[in-house]
Amino acid sequence: MRRLFAAACAAVGGFLSAASTVQAQPAAPTWSTTFNTDVRYSGWTNTLGGSGSQMYAPLGVQLSGRPNPDWKFNFLLRGGAIWSRQSTPTASSTVSTPTDTNFTPTATYLGWNGITPFVSVSFNLPTAKKASAPNTTQSNNKTDPDIVPTPAFGEGFNVGPTIGANINISESFVLGLGAGYTYRGPFDQAGTTTLSRFNPGDVYTLNSTLAYSGDLLSVQGSLAYSWETTTTQDGVALYRAGGRIIAGLKAAYTWNDNWGTKVGVNYSHFEKNYVPATGVPDLVREAFNSNSDVTKLSLEVPYTGSNYTVGPTVGFLYRNRNGYDPTTFQFLAAKTSWNAGVGGSIAVSKQLTLNLSLQHIWVSEGGSPTKIDATNAVVPNSAVPESSTNAWVASIGGSVRY
Repeated sequence: MRRLFAAACAAVGGFLSAASTVQAQPAAPTWSTTFNTDVRYSGWTNTLGGSGSQMYAPLGVQLSGRPNPDWKFNFLLRGGAIWSRQSTPTASSTVSTPTDTNFTPTATYLGWNGITPFVSVSFNLPTAKKASAPNTTQSNNKTDPDIVPTPAFGEGFNVGPTIGANINISESFVLGLGAGYTYRGPFDQAGTTTLSRFNPGDVYTLNSTLAYSGDLLSVQGSLAYSWETTTTQDGVALYRAGGRIIAGLKAAYTWNDNWGTKVGVNYSHFEKNYVPATGVPDLVREAFNSNSDVTKLSLEVPYTGSNYTVGPTVGFLYRNRNGYDPTTFQFLAAKTSWNAGVGGSIAVSKQLTLNLSLQHIWVSEGGSPTKIDATNAVVPNSAVPESSTNAWVASIGGSVRY
């Protein structure tokens, strides 16, 4: 779902540059194909005696072309394979599987002066290995999305259409508006010992972007709001996630021919969920918000040479409290996280580009109190103490275009 939601929010921004240039100089009706792949390794340990590692190899293929000057088409196919392991002092689990496959065709109309409408449909094909009782290690191998970029490996069949337009306000400003809907199909979800039929709620999204591009400075702000229908488990209403607000700001400044600076700010907030209540047939709004707010900051200082770019990166993440993450279907602890590393790319030729990055992550997680069940009885050994996590994330890959 995260990939679908990100595609719906990024679709507007992805065409901002095209909206500001296509009117000035129409491109020839050509087609191009881009292959992109890399290998990403993540490894971590924490002060509770836990550890884990993950190897992820995504693969993407994009076909782009303009059969005539007024239309541009993109066809994006993404998939990959993943191996993940994590352990605690009392248990361990391992999973190896292909990921789900995502296919997204997009059509953009370029024939109107100053307005560029587009439509896209994202399909999530459930090609990941499904868990089966009593083998439920796939659920046990869900990793922390604040550390590992691929915390979950697969869902059901999803369809996410998006429609929008980019509007040239002036030579420097472009406004993007879009709306999307994601149907999320049911799938079998593994618990600790059994499987259940999980039917996640569908998602509606409204998003907007405003971009400024000058000689040295470029800035893009984004705002999105989404809401969901009810999620059920084995046919019983489980919860309905509260509305979600996501705000972002990106800026880049070019100091000279070699040096630049990029900064990013992202904030997300979930409203209160609707949950079951004893003696009430319908879901009711929870008294206390079980969701968390997340703030992310990033800074890059790239140095650009004749055919390469390299530079340091730093980042900060703050999750304000323990909360449920409906995008990965798991509970996450309150935490503060820092990361620092270096990344770069080199253009080997006009067709081939190689990328490399290395990061270290420091995480301080808050604890959680002893839990109480529906009968107000204490759940034994359910409290989680505070902990610290150290992680390394490395990737190497490249893209080929012809």
